[in-house]
Order: sequence, then structure tokens, then C-alpha cells
Amino acid sequence: METILTIYVKALSNKEWFGAWAPVKARQEWLRPDGRVGLFTLIEQGLDEDDEYEFYLPGTLVIGVWDGEGFKGVVGLAAA
Repeated sequence: METILTIYVKALSNKEWFGAWAPVKARQEWLRPDGRVGLFTLIEQGLDEDDEYEFYLPGTLVIGVWDGEGFKGVVGLAAA
């Protein structure tokens, strides 16, 4: 069974993450047993085309770290 949730990532531009945290739907691929680190695949932007966060690419792999409120993306690898 797939686990889909919202993680928080920064905008991706020129292969670098920047800006404020924004919510993106992601599929959980792996979760460390303590629940503090996971691997996620972005599956949906969930943002309007007028939003400044238009750089999110579905298919991007993101390592997320739990910060007590949600998973924050710390490293991402964009899909080609």
C-alpha cells in the first residue's frame, strides 16, 4: 500500500533548492525505523500556476527529515 503525504520542500531552479518551505504531495518510498528520515518521490505540485513555487518537478526524489511538525526536504535529485 502506498503512503502519500505532504512534505515541505524549497523551490528547485538550476538544480538548486531555494526560497520558503512549500507543501508538495509525495509518495513515501522508505522510512528509517525511528521515523526521522525518509525518502520521498514528489508526485504532485499541489500549487497554482500563478504561485511562485512553479519549479517543483513530479518524479523528483527528496530526502526528508522530520522536524517535529513535518518532513522537510534536505536533498533532492530532479527527474530528467
